[in-house]
Amino acid sequence: MEGTKSGVGSLTLVRIRTADWRYMTLAENSFAAKFSRFKKRVEGRLEQGFYAETRGYGLRRDLAEAWPAPKAKIPISVRPLEISDLSLLLPLEGNIPPEEQQQIRWRRHFHKKFPHRCFVAVDERNDRPCYMQWLVYADDNDALERFKCFPKLRKNEAILEQAYTIPSHRGLGIMSSAMAEIAEQAVQRNVRYVMTFVDTNGIASIKACQRAGFRMHLHQHRIQLGYGLIVRNNFLQFQEDDKPSDISKKLAA
Repeated sequence: MEGTKSGVGSLTLVRIRTADWRYMTLAENSFAAKFSRFKKRVEGRLEQGFYAETRGYGLRRDLAEAWPAPKAKIPISVRPLEISDLSLLLPLEGNIPPEEQQQIRWRRHFHKKFPHRCFVAVDERNDRPCYMQWLVYADDNDALERFKCFPKLRKNEAILEQAYTIPSHRGLGIMSSAMAEIAEQAVQRNVRYVMTFVDTNGIASIKACQRAGFRMHLHQHRIQLGYGLIVRNNFLQFQEDDKPSDISKKLAA
């Protein structure tokens, strides 16, 4: 479910998207509205499952080293997210496959936590956004900690997360080009290192990150129990000169 608020006199209303993507309007403090929010939280927990184990790679870019952004197959430019971009990048209505709906829900949730940290890549042929990603700093450690996914950031570190390319623009090399430019925005905050996390099976995403100047830095082993109530993260750091065979040996140890 997704909600939008509006005011009618002294009554605040909330517009709730139901499971079948229809809408209903409820008084925000009514029992029905409270139950809808509670149901949303429960559904989010159940989606995580009783037991889950995931592995990922943390890649890191050193901004002190020059790295030219690779060119996408279409002309793009990078700018901060505008509120009108959300409906174009993360639509709530339409014939959207279930797996794509999940991707949209995750990023809308991330945006609620970091509304001023998102950048978009714009297709210069029609001036419409086609890619988005969040650049999060050490100032945001408290909010990051709630996700139970990321290491605590130092002052000279940032995380570039939740990359998303709209379906019509996939396969055009936008991710590596855009994230190379977005990462460099962190220089304005005196950040030297920018990290990003990718599932170990996400070979295409790993290669895109590497084209953007990111190198293998961490291995993440995440275990969660009780529908996400108990989470344990283990981060193993690689060395700069580690070869793929060295990485394999460390993971097997």
